[in-house]
Amino acid sequence: MEELRVELKDKKYPIYIGYDILKKFLKNYRDNYSSSFIITHSFLYDLYKEDLEISQEGIIYVPVGEKSKSFKEVIRISRELAQRGADRKSAIFAFGGGVIGDLTGFVASIYMRGIRYIQIPTTLLAQVDSSIGGKTGINIKEGKNLIGTFYHPDAVIIDIKTLNTLPEREYRSGIAEVIKYGMIMNQSLFNFLEKNTTSILNKDIDILFHIIRESLICKKYVVEKDEKESSLRMILNFGHTFGHAIEAKGGYKRFLHGEAVAIGMFLATYLAYKIGFCDYSVLKRLQDTLLSFGFDLNNPYRIEDLVGYIKRDKKAYGGKIRLILPKEIGKVEIVENLEEKDIIKALKAGDGYGK
Repeated sequence: MEELRVELKDKKYPIYIGYDILKKFLKNYRDNYSSSFIITHSFLYDLYKEDLEISQEGIIYVPVGEKSKSFKEVIRISRELAQRGADRKSAIFAFGGGVIGDLTGFVASIYMRGIRYIQIPTTLLAQVDSSIGGKTGINIKEGKNLIGTFYHPDAVIIDIKTLNTLPEREYRSGIAEVIKYGMIMNQSLFNFLEKNTTSILNKDIDILFHIIRESLICKKYVVEKDEKESSLRMILNFGHTFGHAIEAKGGYKRFLHGEAVAIGMFLATYLAYKIGFCDYSVLKRLQDTLLSFGFDLNNPYRIEDLVGYIKRDKKAYGGKIRLILPKEIGKVEIVENLEEKDIIKALKAGDGYGK
């Protein structure tokens, strides 16, 4: 087991990474609060109820899928907490993937004007990315995570054992976020992914520990430098401007988050290559790596149909589109001088990828 620490001006919290550590740490943290509640999916509770060791009165179930990140669920969960006596010294534990983490964090940030919460991510995507950094959010029709807060957990408990029961498609989806970290700031991680594809797909524990730890070190560094996403933290959204648009266009049903981000990273890199921002070798290496992990890189939508979502991206301001584009493997930049028509023109020439 290893412990990392997020060190912010107003909040410091640990990240625990290990195998079969859930029961121990959950008990330790539960004793710190007047009462505790676990927000999760029913199937996850059935799989891990012996580790969770909590009665049904402490469990609040959430339906599976991005549709659960809604005001309807926020109100329902808040009423459940109130009816079960949750007070300002209570805590809620997010046990699940990115949907559970984002939703639980948002509820924690607004219930009684803020109560404590713990992130216990059970998907690779949540373990390397969404459970760290304090972003919470829910979706509306106009776009993903447009409603949310910055609100950090008391701790993040990453038990690699939970990946054993993760469906293959969900597992591969999480690999996209690991590839993202290699692309934006960790060339050695990207090289490692290229060389260890089979071991990663086979969930080798030592290999998993390495890629999770390396991803978290990247995320921790960026969040500590730019907690509220005023500049540097935007690079964590490489591939997400297009990816979120693809998710929203598909009604949050057609693609998993990582699948959409994989397409988004490829589109962003293809665009960078077409405008002379990066060499073809960058595009080729990313394409080969994504394909080796089984991602379909074909964008099913016309670029024109995604532009409306892209303009509402949280990085955009004053009508200007901001994109994160790669210069080389391990280095990206924030680009904001591209016109909508130029983006469309470059991507429509994408040999089927950009439509």
